[in-house]
Amino acid sequence: AAASYALLKCEDTKIKLQELYAPSVENPNVNETSIVSLAKEALSFLQRKGQVKPDTPLANLVHDAPEQCQNIMLIWACNAFQGGYIYETISRINHSCDFNAVVSVDTMARSAGGTDGERQVIRAAADIQPGEEITISYLGSITYAACQLRNERLLREKYFTCSCTRCDKDRKDGDLAAAIPCTVCHERAGRYLDEDV
Repeated sequence: AAASYALLKCEDTKIKLQELYAPSVENPNVNETSIVSLAKEALSFLQRKGQVKPDTPLANLVHDAPEQCQNIMLIWACNAFQGGYIYETISRINHSCDFNAVVSVDTMARSAGGTDGERQVIRAAADIQPGEEITISYLGSITYAACQLRNERLLREKYFTCSCTRCDKDRKDGDLAAAIPCTVCHERAGRYLDEDV
């Protein structure tokens, strides 16, 4: 992550990426202490002689701006999508186990830079009212698992526990994850699964 960042030419893009969420290094919450410790260890490793090729953008970042380098590692850990990609806008979308949108790959679209290739697209998975927050699931197919499993995964990989309406309801009334109806027997209306969108 830090090496990719160091190679970015556009200062505006660097600034926008630095605005993404990262845990506080000085005062991380209990869920974030492990990733903050790992980022500190990674920075310490990179700062050792011989670990980074001298006179490169990464070496400059590691040795001249170590706090920024560590922050980039934390931004990547908390905001990267599958494959390690960070997106200026999509990485800002919050998680919900009761999501109303999905991220999909649009291989036919032109990327923002005007070149052919893959780009991420947000598609509605439910009716979204004006002013309603757009949410996605960070869990992929685990979204349809039990509340405890979902939250164990989020805690391990994204460093937070979910408190969306679905999780709150599951904790209070019992887990309804196994109650996803068959699409043949029960036509969908209002909310859809990833593969339906």
